[in-house]
Amino acid sequence: MAGDLKTFINPETGETVRIVEVEPPRIFNESPEFLQVLNSQAFQRIYSQTFSDLAEGEKALVINRPGAVVFAKENEEDVVKRLIILRPHGFTADAPDELSAHPEARWAKIHVYGGLRSYSRNPMLLKKVVRFCYYDQVDAKTCANTPYAHKNPADPHYYEVEKSTRASFYAVKENGFGFFHNIVNQTKEWVLLGLEKQLLDRKEPEFEPMLLALNAAERRKAETLLRLMAQFGDETFKVAPTLVDEVVAFEPSRSLPFLIEALNLRENGRHNPCTAFGVILKIARRNPDVALAYLEDALEKRTAPKYYLQDLLQKVRRITPKA
Repeated sequence: MAGDLKTFINPETGETVRIVEVEPPRIFNESPEFLQVLNSQAFQRIYSQTFSDLAEGEKALVINRPGAVVFAKENEEDVVKRLIILRPHGFTADAPDELSAHPEARWAKIHVYGGLRSYSRNPMLLKKVVRFCYYDQVDAKTCANTPYAHKNPADPHYYEVEKSTRASFYAVKENGFGFFHNIVNQTKEWVLLGLEKQLLDRKEPEFEPMLLALNAAERRKAETLLRLMAQFGDETFKVAPTLVDEVVAFEPSRSLPFLIEALNLRENGRHNPCTAFGVILKIARRNPDVALAYLEDALEKRTAPKYYLQDLLQKVRRITPKA
């Protein structure tokens, strides 16, 4: 599935069709203040230590999130090391009151380096700089359109803990602790976090059997969408909305198999499996009965992660007309 992600040739008409409608944000679009922080001695030293095994000339990937910027190796091992710069009052989830799900992690540990400024030789010491919000179990009510949870202080399994510079703590444990969590910057400073996590074993997605059932035009669109989801994650909804709509318009029996398989995509910091989750949910709202059948079959055969399938089934059953 190699090739240019931005355009493709329609095999029926020969027309060049543009896929990526909006270029994804790049690091140089950040504010001058952020670029100064990026070039600070403190960040550059910790960056060099964290990514000491990069090849000469190689740089870590830069991943823009709503409340943070993440730095990661392109080809990560089973034990992942990343750096996270929280924007002033930023957060690691998609919103300050939301908690991301982490079915990909066996465990995850966070180190709070501290605040960054352009002149920083070392991270600034800040008390109660971040707030760690989490549930201590996997079972939590999820949002209507995503597999994430909202914070709910009334829930006895929901907790918030403040952490200061130099604190190290587990954000995810195997017993379900931190499966849903968010880390919120409580200051107006740029704050540097270190992340180390071990990924669970996962099934490598195999799309070819599903793609064989598609015609040439459908296959090209499906392949392009899968590549976008693997590369851009949930930015796919912004950079190629027309393509998403076109795939959603496929007959569900032709789209759901490869989209359910895409729930096995590697999580590279861009919420990649959750992107497939969102497209499946769009299809399910149009065709709930068909979606239920495919999702139940996938759960029975264990062809995709259990958490995503179960959460999709719960959501789809709520929209399925009662007999």
